[in-house]
Amino acid sequence: MKKKHSMIEPFDEWFALRNKHSDDDIWAAKLQFSEENGVALETVSLPKKGDLFAAPDCSTGTLTGYLDYQRPTTIIEPLVQSRGGGSIGVDTPVHRAKARIIAGAVLKNVHLEDSKECCFEALNIESPAFSAWYSPNLVSSKFNFSEDQPFAKVEVAIGAPTHEKFQLDNGITAKINSFTEAEDLTQITNIKQRVWLDLEFEHTHNLKMVQDLIWRINTLFCFLLGHQMTQKPYRLKTNHKRRWNGEDKNVYAELLFRPLFETERCHVNWHEALFDKRTCQVSVQHLLNLALKEDRSIFYLMNLILLVEKPKRLSANDLTELLGCIEDFHISSNGSGSSNEVAAARRKARRVLKEYGDESDLDVFDGLADASPNRLRLSERLDLLREGWEKYGFRGKPNSKEIVALRNDLSHGRGNTLEADDYQRVFWYIHYLCALSRFHIFQMIGISPQEIARAFRLRFNDFGRYAPDAEPKANSSD
Repeated sequence: MKKKHSMIEPFDEWFALRNKHSDDDIWAAKLQFSEENGVALETVSLPKKGDLFAAPDCSTGTLTGYLDYQRPTTIIEPLVQSRGGGSIGVDTPVHRAKARIIAGAVLKNVHLEDSKECCFEALNIESPAFSAWYSPNLVSSKFNFSEDQPFAKVEVAIGAPTHEKFQLDNGITAKINSFTEAEDLTQITNIKQRVWLDLEFEHTHNLKMVQDLIWRINTLFCFLLGHQMTQKPYRLKTNHKRRWNGEDKNVYAELLFRPLFETERCHVNWHEALFDKRTCQVSVQHLLNLALKEDRSIFYLMNLILLVEKPKRLSANDLTELLGCIEDFHISSNGSGSSNEVAAARRKARRVLKEYGDESDLDVFDGLADASPNRLRLSERLDLLREGWEKYGFRGKPNSKEIVALRNDLSHGRGNTLEADDYQRVFWYIHYLCALSRFHIFQMIGISPQEIARAFRLRFNDFGRYAPDAEPKANSSD
């Protein structure tokens, strides 16, 4: 079995828990973290009134304490998983309460007693996904062979360090530094590429806003590469101060959390990526702005595509979830087609016709509007997405009504009546819908159909079957 590459070292440390964020009520605990198992806190206390089922107060959304009894640390989104475990007897006269807590993340170096506190001034990201997209060939090697030499000559090329700074929406200042580091070992020199993305906020953010931004940026660049990537800890500059050597220093927090999906990649070679900075004509500034402002439904769809494209175990329910995300994406991009939108369009058209056209056309327009449906059906949305896809010569066009009918069978509990061929269709439909969605999301990002077709052809085993045979051209009528 292939060993999973971990970017975050696991740990198992003593933890002094401040119950209700008070130094006067300390509980002994053990804090455990790993990418596989997430965050777990085992607590033990001698509760008042002998309550064997006492547990730390998790109602504020955070628990604070001291990692290894000295380092300020916050447990994010704690939840009591189990409680109890004390015993009473001749040999155990002291009543003990024991609880196990699971959590979403660990925030080292700072006590965050209120999860809504806006105390974060900047975010520092060293993301393998962003690094692989931004500097795909910062370190490269090649072999030269010649007839007069018994061994190949190895050449290693190292790119020059770069720095750029620019402004993003919402008053955010972005800085990007790319460089290399060398580590000399016995007869071995390791050369690593590093890419740091610093985002300085105009106004302080709370933790939820920072986590949302991390999720958006990592999802976007994983999606551009076509691979789900591992993540490193994130550094957050806070407005909390700590006295050191006679000066007040800003505290930098370190955020660790269990990745949503299991990942095995720490780097993507340039020839395995759908898009990187060399092959994508969209600027990094534009991409980061998209991460700031686009609707969340788009990022949910990106995440789900990354999950179901290369699953360890594919479920028929994945088709239902994927279609739901595609529908939300189409609604966010094109509207719901609801009666309110139809009425608004009708009022606007009536004003235009009344001002510039013949008022006798109003009755005709009203008749057409009344005949239109109040809301587009899912099959109609799939047909519209497919029309945009076929326009540029992309192939693959399953019947949208059949896809929806199969989804309905699964959603209404009739999956036990499906045949083996039906499950085969589920697999092919998911694959097609992922490619179709990628096409439209890439277009929304600003990538041309010609570039998408080229990327699909390069990843032949994944998307080549859908790409046009030749360079795609729009219909002459466009």
